[in-house]
Amino acid sequence: MFNHRAKAYSAIELIMVVLFAGILAAIAIPRLNFSAIRKSKASVTAQQITTGLRRVRSMSLADAADNPYGFSLTISGSSYSIA
Repeated sequence: MFNHRAKAYSAIELIMVVLFAGILAAIAIPRLNFSAIRKSKASVTAQQITTGLRRVRSMSLADAADNPYGFSLTISGSSYSIA
């Protein structure tokens, strides 16, 4: 008599939609621009290096007569030391 089709999605249609969304996410997520975070970290690092250099300069000027060897600023990775 009447041929009624179900009004639901098949499993294949749902799998295809999830697969398509996964492919889009795999392409889009690495392309997101996280430059604001990188700029913030770079700014903090630059401020730390500047502070360290100013400290070494003031120490060397204050102790110039007593210390003929001076001071050194050693930077390794994300840290530094003053010797």
